[in-house]
Amino acid sequence: MDNTNGGNDGCAIHMSLQGKGGVGKSLAASVLAQYFMARGKPVHCIDADPVNKTLFQYRALEAKPLQLLQDGAIDCRAFDQLMEELLTEDGPFIVDNGASTFVPLWHYMLENDVPQVLRSGGKKLYVHTVITGGQALADTITGFAKLAETTLDKSIVVWINEFFGRVEHDGKPFRRLVLLCHRKYLVVLMETGSARLGTIRWPRTNGTMSWPRRPTDGFNDTCK
Repeated sequence: MDNTNGGNDGCAIHMSLQGKGGVGKSLAASVLAQYFMARGKPVHCIDADPVNKTLFQYRALEAKPLQLLQDGAIDCRAFDQLMEELLTEDGPFIVDNGASTFVPLWHYMLENDVPQVLRSGGKKLYVHTVITGGQALADTITGFAKLAETTLDKSIVVWINEFFGRVEHDGKPFRRLVLLCHRKYLVVLMETGSARLGTIRWPRTNGTMSWPRRPTDGFNDTCK
């Protein structure tokens, strides 16, 4: 993972987003935090999950809790405080979000052109999302699709979590995976090349999770 920092230690913001709970968002966030900490980076961890503050429970990460959701909507004042911190503090940020904040937070960020605001402030936003096998495959694919369809930046990092099963459909791996639109009973081909920065795979070995494999698609050179 060497260059999702854009070559500047203080410019990377890593945000975990996925509308399906229990698929490994917080685990991915903790792996990222440990990666940067092991390299001596001054990592800032923020847990914005309003229900299960998993990242906050990793004491060594010193994650700060943040309540972004208020009555089902984004608390503008809390988000403004977050933005001020993101724009003024040095070092990479890891922002872990819950499933319940996925839709309101992403829509709020798009409506307020947050990626561009961060870019203008010399920051780069990377969105980390998890796709898992098993029963949650369709839901996590749908969550990824919402992100991919609404961003023009090649800034999405996909974590393939195989703990619940292989991430494939009819033998097709992630790159050729189709989206099952259950409401209309249609099969829609999902082109993701323009939005996806790289892929990290979590294989399942002997019933346990192994350490994520090295990223693909040139992502090795993107995460300093």
